[in-house]
Amino acid sequence: MVSMKDIAKACGVSVATVSKALSGQPDIGEQTRELICKTAESLGYTPSGISRMMAALEDEMGFPLLIRNRGGVAPTENCKNMLPLIRDFVYMGRRCVQQAASIRGIEIGKLTIGNTYEACYGWLAHLIAGFSRKYPMVEISTLEGTSSELAAALGEHRADFCVMSRREGDFDWLHIKDDQLVAVLPKSSPLSGGAAFPLSAVGNYPFVAIRPAEETDNSRMIAQMGITPDIRFGCPDGLAAMAMVKAGLGIAIMNQLIVDSLEPGGEVRVMPLDPEQYVDIGIGVTKKDMVSPAAARFIAYAKEHIEEMK
Repeated sequence: MVSMKDIAKACGVSVATVSKALSGQPDIGEQTRELICKTAESLGYTPSGISRMMAALEDEMGFPLLIRNRGGVAPTENCKNMLPLIRDFVYMGRRCVQQAASIRGIEIGKLTIGNTYEACYGWLAHLIAGFSRKYPMVEISTLEGTSSELAAALGEHRADFCVMSRREGDFDWLHIKDDQLVAVLPKSSPLSGGAAFPLSAVGNYPFVAIRPAEETDNSRMIAQMGITPDIRFGCPDGLAAMAMVKAGLGIAIMNQLIVDSLEPGGEVRVMPLDPEQYVDIGIGVTKKDMVSPAAARFIAYAKEHIEEMK
């Protein structure tokens, strides 16, 4: 596929100059514009759908939305002020392209699938594999983040389908399960013999925090309960946290679904919290009136297999 970079190389100009010429910007010479347009045509260049939409939007608005220079492309202040509307405009344009293809009997599209829990990747991979066999022309990308980050991505049309814990936001929700938060202790801990781990005791022991700089289910619950843990160690995921607890470095609070995927063994004690704590885990999806044809098909396919995750 021919890119602007290819055209710039053939014409001996910058990519920014090519972008200006093809989008009809006035601040380049007519000879240069003509050379670039003829070169683009001879190379068989076709502007991307987004480029065409942005050029059409600039023409309709009567002012530039993008600054095109040698350093690349950047939004103007007017563009920044209109960013939520522009996101909707671009997203709706993609939906129109997918809908038109669907009417013609061509199953195409793009999907972005988000996930918070490493324990869910197996189910997601199985789901994506099955869907891709049915719709091989749908391009799928994945996004990882906290539940709050994925909620924002859904609201901004940067994601279509996210496995996460429930958050408020401009998206629809499919409940999967209420997952219990549990304490994971070394067998040597003096509290490991009890029936439950009292939340009031969290601050009395070295604490192993999973992704301490981010808002996780654990940190969110601890903050809501007004507890200040004695964080001695931070780690990137449940696997690392489990290893640290097994080594006797401290205690951790984890989702039961993550503990189950790690097979903790006899070196640790997994205990319910007192009082018990649960997290609403499910799938955030683009609102029904905004969903693309490709996303609608993936959501329907996921619903057929949702019991496999419970």
